[in-house]
Amino acid sequence: MGMEMRIKSMKWQEFGTKNLFLLLLTYTVGPPKISLEPKYREVQKIKGGTRMKLQATVTGNPKPSVTWLLNDVTLTSSGPINIRTDDAGLSTIEVDDSSRLTAGKYRVAAENNLGRASTDIEVTVTGRSLLLADRMLIHIYCFSLFRLLQKLFRT
Repeated sequence: MGMEMRIKSMKWQEFGTKNLFLLLLTYTVGPPKISLEPKYREVQKIKGGTRMKLQATVTGNPKPSVTWLLNDVTLTSSGPINIRTDDAGLSTIEVDDSSRLTAGKYRVAAENNLGRASTDIEVTVTGRSLLLADRMLIHIYCFSLFRLLQKLFRT
C-alpha cells in the first residue's frame, strides 16, 4: 500500500553519437477506497459471548489512515477490542466476548490527503443477556448520571 511505481517502458535510445537508456515510470495516487466481502452487506448476527471479527480492505495512495467507529464513537485497541491494519490494507476489528453493548453500526473510515471513504456494517448480538461487565458499565453510567443531576439541581 505504499508508493506504487510501475515500469511503463524501457529502451535504448540513440542521441547523435551517444546511446542512452530511457526508463519511463508511472506513479499511481488516489483517494481511499474501501471494499467489503459480500457477507458484510448483510446484518451480522453474532452469538453473545463469542468473538466478533469484521474486516475491510482499504486502498489508496498515499496510504490512508483507518478508523473504526461503533455507533459514531471512535474505537481504539484496548481491553476486549483489537484493531489492526496490515501492509496489504486488510483492516480487522475483533471484539472478545460480544454482548448487546457491542451491537450496532460499525463504520470503517479511511482518509488520506486526496479524500475520505467510509462504509458501515450492521451487527446484532443474540442469545445472551447482558454480561456482568456490561451490567457494571450500565450501573456506573447510571450512577454518574444521577450524581450529575444532583449537582445540577442542588439548591
